[in-house]
Amino acid sequence: MYLPTQPNDMTQLDIDQTNTSSPQDFNFTGGTIHIIDKVLTIPKNLTDVLTSTADLSSLTGAVVKAELAQALSDIPQLTIFAPNNAAFEAIKDTAAGLTVEQLTGVLGYHVIEGAVVYSSDVTDGASVKTLQGGEVKVKVDKDTGDIFVNEAKVILPNVLVKNGVVHVIDG
Repeated sequence: MYLPTQPNDMTQLDIDQTNTSSPQDFNFTGGTIHIIDKVLTIPKNLTDVLTSTADLSSLTGAVVKAELAQALSDIPQLTIFAPNNAAFEAIKDTAAGLTVEQLTGVLGYHVIEGAVVYSSDVTDGASVKTLQGGEVKVKVDKDTGDIFVNEAKVILPNVLVKNGVVHVIDG
């Protein structure tokens, strides 16, 4: 690998790319080069992430039924609190009777539009407005660091999608 140390100067760095136990950073005037042990991939679109995540098959079905897949994919920045299959199972009798309009509202309550909020950005006690218009309260357990959205626990944080982030919740 070549790294310029001065204008028009190319100095070769000998980097052992097989050693992943102690990654090294290389600082230079233009930034930092981080040595990583995997190829970076561009995050998938929301539909691909939902359909490829086994524990989100019920959510995928609800998004399809409400015809929201394209609309959610078109939002430039979003955060989704995605209920897992167990959460849908717990409300299956109620969910089965929802109209498309009601289902759209329920799903919209799980989406924050205009912000990509990673778990490291969560502030304990924050109240966040949802796409549906309601508000959810976010809590961080001081002892464990677990994150809760209302009473639902985030069980899989920071699933990257092309236009934001998904946090899988248990309720």
